[in-house]
Amino acid sequence: MRAKRSILTYFTQSSSSVILLVLSLISTPLILKAVGSKTYGQYRLILEYLGYFGLLEFGLYSTTRILLSESFTIDKDRVLIRSSFTHYIWIALSSILLLSVLTILRGYIPQINIIADKQVFLSSLFIALGFILLPLSPMKASLESEQRGYIVEAASFINKALNITLILVLTLYKIELFTFFLVLFIANLLSNLFILHKSNFSLKDILLSKDQKLLNQKDSKSTRYDIFLFDLAGKLNLSSDAIIISFFNNIEVVTVFFISQRLTNVVSSFIYGISNSLWPALSNMYFNKEMELLRQKILFCTRLSGFVAIFFITPILFLNSKFISLWVGESFVAGPIFNTIIVANAFTQTLLSLWGWLISSTNNTHLARKSLINSTLSNIILSLAFTYYLGIIGPILGTLTTSIFVTLPINQSIIKKLFSLNPSRLFKSWFRSTFYLITLFLIYNFVYPSVFHTSLFAFIVEGTLITGVNAIVSYFLLLHKEDRVYLLEKLGGLRGK
Repeated sequence: MRAKRSILTYFTQSSSSVILLVLSLISTPLILKAVGSKTYGQYRLILEYLGYFGLLEFGLYSTTRILLSESFTIDKDRVLIRSSFTHYIWIALSSILLLSVLTILRGYIPQINIIADKQVFLSSLFIALGFILLPLSPMKASLESEQRGYIVEAASFINKALNITLILVLTLYKIELFTFFLVLFIANLLSNLFILHKSNFSLKDILLSKDQKLLNQKDSKSTRYDIFLFDLAGKLNLSSDAIIISFFNNIEVVTVFFISQRLTNVVSSFIYGISNSLWPALSNMYFNKEMELLRQKILFCTRLSGFVAIFFITPILFLNSKFISLWVGESFVAGPIFNTIIVANAFTQTLLSLWGWLISSTNNTHLARKSLINSTLSNIILSLAFTYYLGIIGPILGTLTTSIFVTLPINQSIIKKLFSLNPSRLFKSWFRSTFYLITLFLIYNFVYPSVFHTSLFAFIVEGTLITGVNAIVSYFLLLHKEDRVYLLEKLGGLRGK
């Protein structure tokens, strides 16, 4: 049952991502044409800043999800959700207050200070309305803890698809900066109502329950602190790139930076979906003390994550520049070095995502405190320095350098300590994929012709050949025979059901 739910969650996410990819391909050129690269860059930059508002919850969401995973009674679940609901009310109010302060002080924020007052105030209004929906977050955490992540993925699909569709429709009329945030609020509202409908708990149940302050207990506070460090490190490491670029470049470069990674970002939802769909089953093994089985599954999941990453990112490595040129124009192409780094980042983040979920979902985030601080400081310093000297590749190069030389080794040592897993066994589980990827990098940069211009037909033929050959070769080289047999059995069982 655990494996089938994990597979169902992953396929729900994957199928929705395909549809979202198609919608994005259609909408992005039209949006750029309607608003221009400057306004679009401002929108992406504001979203980057908004990501930091999530830190105000101080690890509440993940802590709620972990405690719900450990809970075995419906009554305790209801009490936990009520406690989380109360906390989120205060978080929503704090978010609105902070937004108001930043709106007043916007003149001191690079690239935000050039946005017209009307656009700033209307955008802030719709962002504030979105914060009002935060108290519904525990419902989502409940579904994930029950291994019903496929419902959460369906809600995410509704949110993103509606967002893209409404923006696409509005490009036929008039679209301004604040329009993006109006649409964002509408999409968030409907997706949250869907989760509320699918949850085992109604809003009435939660409101009538007594808040027993479970999330104020010492153990819960410690967990929240550790998860906050995880979230802070994640934001600084992965969600500050556009902000750093805006310090040294004009806003149009932010648009180029985002567009050049668009395909990678979309495909990443397939890749990271592996860890997102697997962590509930793995954490369940941990809490049930099935340690030998857990060690075997960690190695299998690492091999599987590496294979899935290679399957999706290889075509991007060879085709990203041609894709961007055909899609929105050659002026948005960042170049082969940029492509190499974003693909390397996607691969390393796949492993770190899986291992990070293992550490956090088993309530052992305290083991990663020092590593989080070290990796975050390293990433910020290197990203700023690289951006100052090297330009647009700076932030992603800083992230890659830190991931390889700081975060990856530390996480492996934590996995060893936590699960008594021999480092050499863990290393072997991802070595094949890494060696395979390095070989592809050498072929791409020194053998493969670097040509941006191509016809649509030639692009489709080339993409089909690269994807097909890579899928066959990587399937047999990167997965063990028993891995292939296991996957075929589970997929067959899911189809039969």
